[in-house]
Amino acid sequence: YITLSTLPDLERKYWHYLDPQLLAEGLFCIGTVMAFMKLLLLIQMNYILGPMQVSLGKMTVDFSRFFVIFTIVIGSFTAGLCRLYDYYDGMKQIDPETKSESEQEGSLVRP
Repeated sequence: YITLSTLPDLERKYWHYLDPQLLAEGLFCIGTVMAFMKLLLLIQMNYILGPMQVSLGKMTVDFSRFFVIFTIVIGSFTAGLCRLYDYYDGMKQIDPETKSESEQEGSLVRP
């Protein structure tokens, strides 16, 4: 293990994942988020912001349904296009003037 006495200027990305400082900062972040979530309960009692928060909570359910349907539609179009272009996989094109040969790559995503 690398200790602080051997390499004092070690970057954080090379620290051990169970380093006490990293764990403390992570737990502090979780505690901060939980404290703000507790404030949401107090906002519900406000005359103006309370109904808006309840409406926003119900909208997230509708948004999640829409996102599931959207993901299914995009996935189906992706599968259809992959099936359509699968015919051209490995085809070779020969230029009649220069007699150079080019081949279609297996994936259109690869650079």
